Amino acid sequence: MTLATTSRRSHKLAPARERRFAKHWSAEHSAGWITYRRPFAPANEQHPLTLHAPWAGPVKLVESSHGGELFVRYDFHLDQSLGQEGDPTIDADLANENELLETAFAQQAEAFAEADHAANWTPPPVEALSAWLRLGGYEPTEDEDHNLRLSIRRRGATGQVKLLRETGRLRLTMPLGRWSELPPENRHAMQKLASLANSRCRLARVVWEHRGNVDACEAQVDLSGLPYMARQTRRMESFWREMMSLSMTALDFAVAMLAMELGVLADDKEQELVRLMPC
Repeated sequence: MTLATTSRRSHKLAPARERRFAKHWSAEHSAGWITYRRPFAPANEQHPLTLHAPWAGPVKLVESSHGGELFVRYDFHLDQSLGQEGDPTIDADLANENELLETAFAQQAEAFAEADHAANWTPPPVEALSAWLRLGGYEPTEDEDHNLRLSIRRRGATGQVKLLRETGRLRLTMPLGRWSELPPENRHAMQKLASLANSRCRLARVVWEHRGNVDACEAQVDLSGLPYMARQTRRMESFWREMMSLSMTALDFAVAMLAMELGVLADDKEQELVRLMPC
């Protein structure tokens, strides 16, 4: 997507603009977060955490707070704090870029079609991604396939993150565990905890895979399709820098909530704990 800006008009009040909302989606604005949500009717009886695994973009399936109903949810973030990157009420360039970004978010939600890649989209270069991660205190390394790898270290657990970059896709993945021959009651308890983490965390989605007698769980942050332009503006630079930081924070949350706990619930000796999980 190409973003244009107006010429600078310092110290002049930017004209008020009506917010753009995605049609057929409910929208919420809270502390910089822009959330789009709409009901979702699955085509089969697979567990919801298996359905959103291939989806492109910061989108996932979440259960309603009272259970039962499913929603597709997009989470975007746009920092409009006064006095940090600038004041959009007096900076016409910044106000215009904010409006264009919000419009791009709405368009991405409107175009949702369960696609596994963002059509006609190229992610930021690996050098820029690496630089933004280093600004957050991480030490990414590039592998032979030109993907970035880095670690999240917490007491008792380490998350191994892979950043996959290719045409139409930009995704961070982090395995949370792999198990064989799980008893059904253990699997159910683990999926309940994973679903809770999935609903509570912004950006990161929790994915469950069940094939044969093997179960696996991972956390993903998919940034495919987010607005990007090669000629970086002040807002575009800060937007991507912040998105990379928030992505790592989301994965850190997943490590804290799931890395050790899923292993405990998988243990045959923890049936009493398994029974304590809500149905």
